[in-house]
Amino acid sequence: MNSSFSWIQPIRWDAPAVICQKEIITYRQLLKSVEHVALNLERLNIKPGMPVSLRCGRRLEDLVLLLAAWKVGCLPCVIPHHVPPSYRKQSARIVGSVGELTCTTNPSSLFFTAHLQQTFSPSDGSCVEVESPALIVLTSGSTGEPKAAVLRQRNLSHNALLSNRNIPMKPDDCWLLSVPLYHVSGLGVIFRSFLAGASVAIWNDGASFADVVSTARITHASLVPTQLHRLLKTPEDRAYLSRLRYLLVGGAPLSENLARRAIETGIFVCFTYGLTEMASQVTTSRPGEALDAIGTCGHPIESGSVTIENGEILVRGGSLFAGYLNNDKITCPLTTEGWFQTGDIGAWDDKGRLRVMGRRDLLFRCGGEFVGPEEIERVLLESGMLEAAVVVPVPDEEYGMKPVAILKILPDTAKNFEQIISCLQGFAAEQLPRHKCPKKYIPWPEADEPNWKPSRAVLATYAAAFMKNSFDK
Repeated sequence: MNSSFSWIQPIRWDAPAVICQKEIITYRQLLKSVEHVALNLERLNIKPGMPVSLRCGRRLEDLVLLLAAWKVGCLPCVIPHHVPPSYRKQSARIVGSVGELTCTTNPSSLFFTAHLQQTFSPSDGSCVEVESPALIVLTSGSTGEPKAAVLRQRNLSHNALLSNRNIPMKPDDCWLLSVPLYHVSGLGVIFRSFLAGASVAIWNDGASFADVVSTARITHASLVPTQLHRLLKTPEDRAYLSRLRYLLVGGAPLSENLARRAIETGIFVCFTYGLTEMASQVTTSRPGEALDAIGTCGHPIESGSVTIENGEILVRGGSLFAGYLNNDKITCPLTTEGWFQTGDIGAWDDKGRLRVMGRRDLLFRCGGEFVGPEEIERVLLESGMLEAAVVVPVPDEEYGMKPVAILKILPDTAKNFEQIISCLQGFAAEQLPRHKCPKKYIPWPEADEPNWKPSRAVLATYAAAFMKNSFDK
């Protein structure tokens, strides 16, 4: 066993590691493929510590390439496989990437070939001093340019170990990879499963949830609220959802109504709060306390790792990242006591569980009063008429800034957009102070691309342009 993968702990090397469609890849086969790709990378003169962009999703090829990059010791920056050139250039500039790696497969072989973009120039690349192996995960950049967070493998394995103590995994269990590997939640699935000697089932594009659950006999899954909402809509998916033993839900605000519907499936639902800089989970509710934990994100998974000062959530511990990469240097902004300031606003409930209210840097003033977008979004989602809602501030002569709600309505609703707006206006007025009620409701962008966490910066630009065009007309 290579020391780079000490967290991979199968009880048998011929045990299933990855289930992809109907193909079962054993631990032995997986690492053999990794060895093959790693040799190819070494021939390309990719050096330890060299930042390289790795375009990935949730494919088997992507997992193999990531492991191979770690084996040769380079510093991969995981980015979405399908992104516009402008995003790729921006991420390359941020991390100092010398080029891009992507992976293709021969259907008749488990051995993969790494393909390089023409921009790749290893001889010109500088190396970053960081504990190897590590990787770069770009923060969401919801309020500005993304930051390059450097995570060490030991951060991810530490977080996975803590998670497995709270949500048990056995060698014959299988966790569904429903989130891409360019998110820490996707990386967390890999580490939690391989640390337990269990398997990962890859949810390929085009496959139904029912197909993948029945084929792979999945026991665990991680879902964002939007995914959960869609699965609960159809009787077949709801039935297969009820076959799971554990379901981890996080990544976005979760309405109380959706949480209760998930619990009604009869599985253990765990609510979680996490962030890139902490290698995934920070707090998670315990199996069996789901109803009582609704509205919270559970207890800290590591004792002494979370505190709240002046309303802001601060974190530390073994999962804490190495820092942000900037100009070949890694710096970690900590307080004098070693805490990382998340920028999230939170409070404890009477049982020591964390309630997350929103982002401090998203607060804005409307008519002199502070407004938190996440609070408004939670209320709108409780209406049961929306698949998604994002509230952004738009400049206004009267209020300074006013909240504008961007709505993705349920596809099967019987009401048109104007009727939904009318219902939401009354619904919001009953639950929110006047200054927090959206001053305008607009439809979700038609050119929307699937994303696990919508960019507030992009949606704010869209809302401003939409309002301007409406005014000009």
